[in-house]
Amino acid sequence: GLSYSAYIDRSIEVLVVDDIVQGLTKSLVFALIITVVGISNGFSVAGGAEGVGRATTRSVVMAISYIVIADMVFTYFLNR
Repeated sequence: GLSYSAYIDRSIEVLVVDDIVQGLTKSLVFALIITVVGISNGFSVAGGAEGVGRATTRSVVMAISYIVIADMVFTYFLNR
């Protein structure tokens, strides 16, 4: 096994500040995508409970699609 202190020491050796910044930036962008898609679809709901169900499904599909596209853009520009 690997001791806790050895794990921490090795993690500190291999972690780079750029990796942490990229991870936090991507998380923030993904959160913004989810929020904007959810709000935009939520404000346009009509038709009662059925409309809410359709808007929820549409929001999930759109958010996943936009996140995949955003992740591809991040990968293209950040790993050059």
